[in-house]
Amino acid sequence: MKKRRFTVHDRVLLALACAADHTQAAVPYEEIVLNSWRMFPERFSLRRHPEFPDSNDQNKSLYGPLKKDGLVLSLGDMTFRLTDAGIDRAIALGDVIGRIEQKSAVDRVSRDEERLLRSVATSEARAKWSRGQRDDIVDFDARSFFGITAATPDQERCVRVQTAKDAIERAEYAKFSGASELRELFEFLTEEFPEALGAGTA
Repeated sequence: MKKRRFTVHDRVLLALACAADHTQAAVPYEEIVLNSWRMFPERFSLRRHPEFPDSNDQNKSLYGPLKKDGLVLSLGDMTFRLTDAGIDRAIALGDVIGRIEQKSAVDRVSRDEERLLRSVATSEARAKWSRGQRDDIVDFDARSFFGITAATPDQERCVRVQTAKDAIERAEYAKFSGASELRELFEFLTEEFPEALGAGTA
């Protein structure tokens, strides 16, 4: 696919495709509206009430360019399905948009977060976790994972745990190698050692 600007119609097509699991299954209009809003909230939210979807653009896209270009069929009663061409276009768009969003997520990981990720990735807790020795992980390992000592105040512990959580989530979204494992380890540590990590961090 040539380099291009992604349009509202592209995003509506992707929302329909995801709702239909990239098949020709029939999808109600309301589901397309909700799915497009969940996938692209910055584009499909009401201007003054972003907690709610705006359905105006979806309607125009489905009955306009998407139908005219043979990508979507209207089945009546506000129900739609993809054509073969629509499925192919959605798959191509999804691949390209996925790469763009991945690059954007990588760009949002700061240098401090990169250093933190390297630190937790080489921690003793991570080493034991990778070897399948989760029962050998102790509270000292949990504190060290987050850079916490016995003297660290509870409030600061909470901050460090939250900072680690944010960095790991961004790394996982950006598909950093090992990020999913770090997220699983994070969840284990906060569930198993809440007192060592500070109240309210689980």
